[in-house]
Parts: sequence; C-alpha cells; structure tokens
Amino acid sequence: MSDFAKALFSLVGKDKFITIGSNDLGNARVEASYPQLDWTNPRRPKQLVIQSGGTKIALPLSSNPDKLPEQIASLSSTLTIKDEFLIGWGIKPLYSYVLAITGQPLDLSIWDLKIMESFLGIKGTIPKTAAEARRRFFSIGKHPSWNKFKILYREIYQPLITRVIPGMETTGLVNRDKKLLLHSFYELDGQANGRSKTLKVLNNCYLPHSMTPQDKEVLFPQTYGEIFMEFDYSHMEVSVLQWLSGDPMLGEILTSGKDVYEQIWYKVAQMNDREKGKSSFLPVVYGLGKKGLAKKLEISEDFAAVVINKYYNTFQTAFSWIRQQSLDVEGVATDYFGRKRQFDETNLYKSRNFLVQAPANIICLKKLITLQEKTKNFAKLAFHVHDGFCILIRNTSWREAYKAGKEALETEDNLFKNLHLTVHCKSGVSLKKLRPIG
Repeated sequence: MSDFAKALFSLVGKDKFITIGSNDLGNARVEASYPQLDWTNPRRPKQLVIQSGGTKIALPLSSNPDKLPEQIASLSSTLTIKDEFLIGWGIKPLYSYVLAITGQPLDLSIWDLKIMESFLGIKGTIPKTAAEARRRFFSIGKHPSWNKFKILYREIYQPLITRVIPGMETTGLVNRDKKLLLHSFYELDGQANGRSKTLKVLNNCYLPHSMTPQDKEVLFPQTYGEIFMEFDYSHMEVSVLQWLSGDPMLGEILTSGKDVYEQIWYKVAQMNDREKGKSSFLPVVYGLGKKGLAKKLEISEDFAAVVINKYYNTFQTAFSWIRQQSLDVEGVATDYFGRKRQFDETNLYKSRNFLVQAPANIICLKKLITLQEKTKNFAKLAFHVHDGFCILIRNTSWREAYKAGKEALETEDNLFKNLHLTVHCKSGVSLKKLRPIG
C-alpha cells in the first residue's frame, strides 16, 4: 500500500472535510482566496488537505498521468467507505485537475460548503476544522431556503462542479500569437447578483467574461476542422421578468414575434426606436429616476418623467411585482429560487436587479447542463458568458449541432415551467467573424 493510500486509510469511517492547499506538508496551509490545482503548470504545488476529527493530512497530488490515476483510485475507494458525509470547500478545481491529467472524470460526491453558504447569503470563510465544517453544514439544513436549495444543488450545482465546468475548463483554446493553449477558470456564485466569475488563476489562462476584440482575433480551436458555434438568449432578463411577474403586456410583446425592445418603446412613446427601449426599460424597472433617464436618453427631465409614468401604467403587473419584493429586517433580498443577498436600504437598484438576474443565472446554468448533455456526442463546451453559450463542433456537424443546441436552450424545463426563451446563433472559425445562422 502506498504512503498516499495509507494516509487515507487512517481516516476510514469518519466524516471528512476536504480543501485544496499548499504543498507545505509541515503546515498544511489552506489558501484563503481562490485555491486551485493548476494543470497548466507542472511545477506548481498540488495538494489536498483532508481533515477528520482532530487529524489533518496533507496529500501531494501527482501531475504525472501515469501516477495520478492510482492516487485517485485510492482517494475514491477510501473516501466512500462507511462515510456519511464528504464536505469540501471550493472543491471544483479537483474535478478539473483530475479530468485534465487523466482524461477521466472523478466519480466522487462532495458537498461544497462554499457554494452552499454563498447561495444562502452566508459570508463564511474556510472552516478551520472538520468539526466546524460539519456544524456549519448541518446548520444549513435549518435554513428557510434549504428545501429549494437542495433541489438546485442536486440538479444544477453538483453536475456543474463535478462534470460540466471541468469539461469546459479543460477544453482549451489556442492563442495563435503566443502559441499557447489557454484555459478558463470559473467560480460559481461569485458575484453579488449570483452570476459566475472567471478568474485568471491558472498559469495559462484566458477570461471568457472579459474577452477583448484582440482576444477574439487570436483564440482558435485546438483541433483542425473545428469551428465555434455561439448561442445567445434574446432579451433574457425581460423574459425572466415577465415569467416572474406574469405581466400580460410583456407576455403579448414576447409572443408577438416582433422585436421586443422596439415594441416596448412603441408602447410608451409611439415611436419605433429599439435602442431607446433596450437602454431604458430595465433600468426604469430597477429604479432609474427621471434625472438619470434624461441623461441616458438625452431627453428633457419632463419627457423622462412622462416615459417613466407610461412604463408604470403600461406594464403595471411587472412594476407592481418588483416594488413588492422588499428587503427583510436585516436588509436581505430573497429571489425566486431562495438565493439570498444583503443590500443597503439605499441601494434599491441593485436589489431589484438581483431579483431578476439571479433567477436568470440559475436558468442559464441549468440550460448549460442541458446543452452539454444534448450535444456531447458531437460537440464540446468552449465557454459560457452569462446568457451566452459557445461550443466547439466539427464543421461538418453544424446542422446537427444547431438543431440540438436550439432544442436544449429553448425547450421548457421542469424547474421553470411556462418560461419561453429564444436563442439566436452564430458560427465560424474565428470568434471575431461569427456569422448568423437561422
């Protein structure tokens, strides 16, 4: 039995707390900010820290594709013997690392306390002991949002952490200028509105959320004959607002087949101006006043006041719904799916924005999973940016990919019944020169 396996065997039958730490075996330090296992840098220390009872073990992970599978086999077999719970903190990088080095997914179920507490608005730091992790884990079961969240964790966060995000992160893009294979790194639930963040923590890394035109000129598929296919939801937030509020006028506009923002502006100003509709409607919903609207649209404050009044009267149900979503006594807002965030009472705009964008984020994450499942036989996920999805496909498979992608992203889902969404699609060899399809 290897030293790695012997160390693990000493913890059999006990609940465990797993984190990603430094390679200092004498100190077993856990990195406090964004721990990661960097498969793009063989020289970077890779280590798991496993705690159980009063025991703490630091286990160096190999970056050798011949040795890591043996370690993972020991890890998987030992950690699932007689264990009630495996609790982790920011554990997604372990799944990406194993997939990148071995080419095989890690089949291990770990509750990620960091994701759980973040979703529920609990500002927790890394537990110092397994006992603390266990206590905090079980306290979540008493949380008012637990019944909703446990469904989301099982159907969304668990597959994202263990399979979907690792698959996307390990599918690199080639930077032709630097002649490097670059990868993405995602942190789930990393923003105040519930959206994910992309971080530059890998040695060879690119940021999908902040790609510049220059980035799009030099990033290409690594496999010859592959092209990009990009899907984006049309008027996602407006659709989600209508679904949440049940506003009949918005519903009529969304099902009309006409340009949504153009129709919204026409309802209030009797003019066809898509850009004014797009730049004003949601800001007014979230609380933009006449002074801000006047500046935004370059109109008088008197006319801005008229526009705001017309918005309120035309879309009464939507505005009534958003105004009823008040903060609790501690300044906490709760979205449709039970996600919680704390806001300053004076920052009404951000709290209203959260109430629409946070559910939209859950919907997009669920659809990311569906897209991966529906297209896995002939496509790979390249990256995901909020309500946009990019896959890599063989040029000869574009019709099949387009049909499957549309079906995956537009079909009604059991978690959000009666929400009707539409996507538009572009494809091409270069991200800078994608052409519309359909």
